[in-house]
Amino acid sequence: MNTKIYKICFYALVTFCLNNISYASPVKYVSDDLTIPMRTGTTTNHKILKFLNSGTAVEIKEVTDDGQHAWVMVADDNNKVGWVETRLLMDEPSAREQLASLDKKHASRLEQNKELRKEIDGLKKTNKDLETELNQVTAELNQTSQTLANLRESAARPIEIAELNQKLEEEIETQKKENEKLIEENAFLSDQNVKEWFLIGGGVSIGSLILGLLITRISWKKRESWGGNF
Repeated sequence: MNTKIYKICFYALVTFCLNNISYASPVKYVSDDLTIPMRTGTTTNHKILKFLNSGTAVEIKEVTDDGQHAWVMVADDNNKVGWVETRLLMDEPSAREQLASLDKKHASRLEQNKELRKEIDGLKKTNKDLETELNQVTAELNQTSQTLANLRESAARPIEIAELNQKLEEEIETQKKENEKLIEENAFLSDQNVKEWFLIGGGVSIGSLILGLLITRISWKKRESWGGNF
């Protein structure tokens, strides 16, 4: 029982889908340099619903047995349907419509190209700024790499550096002692020089005194000898 119900439902669904499938209708275009009437029927006695301009796209829904008339629907307005003469329809848009369409596309492409050029100019400026930043970052990176290499080199020989520092400290201490020794020797020599100059000065003074006494005695003797002759 259930199987029969399922089959009935399945066939009903398939039938519904097939009945609602819409097949693509062929598209025609109103011929060049014409404005054609779309009527409620195939004769000139039928009411005109709308005048279709040249290049208007219409979908063919039905064609009369003699092929003279077609029941059409305006491609961009599904509510506009009616009958037109098939001889006034073309398989492709008119040259004028094609040219107009191409002009619109060309103008649109020009505008797009204009916008793209602006974007390209902006991207070029951005690229230039990025190159400048990249050069700065590269320089900083190189400097950091060199510093890191120096640190690694220094860290690789800590014992050698410690020994070198110890040796330098010993040399500094030795140099301090030598400087202190030189200062003491300089002070001693300065004291000796003072003493020597003092002795020399005293010797000169004593010599001058003795020389003065001798000169005085010699002068008296000469006077006495001169007095005896008179």
